[in-house]
Amino acid sequence: MFASDLLKEVKIPCKVSFVKTSSYSGTASTGQLKTLIGHDESLFNQHILIVEDIVDTGLTLGKIIEELRELGAKSVEAISLLRKSPAREKKIDVKYVGFDLENEFVLGYGLDYDGLGRNHKDIYRAIDPSDKID
Repeated sequence: MFASDLLKEVKIPCKVSFVKTSSYSGTASTGQLKTLIGHDESLFNQHILIVEDIVDTGLTLGKIIEELRELGAKSVEAISLLRKSPAREKKIDVKYVGFDLENEFVLGYGLDYDGLGRNHKDIYRAIDPSDKID
């Protein structure tokens, strides 16, 4: 959803391609990156802007940037709607950031929990079950 809304504002000629990767199981990162759907065209000598909904640990973004540089991309930059504190602590290079978060789990606006919740138009912070609601 973030990519869709962002691209509505881009006024320069550009190509759009989607890559699906995952390092999550439930609400936690496994530390292992799985590419579920990859790119199928040459990226040699191209300027690449990676659009991420959220940068959590930075594992996914770091590996994608590395792979794109190895494929001969002329430049690689990243934009993310959300960036969590672990990625900030590791100094993961995100040129444009919408909002910084602490290490909390969020869903909605394209973000999911095991495939669910993407269709909510807003972003919701998951409540820790140990928190008491008064």
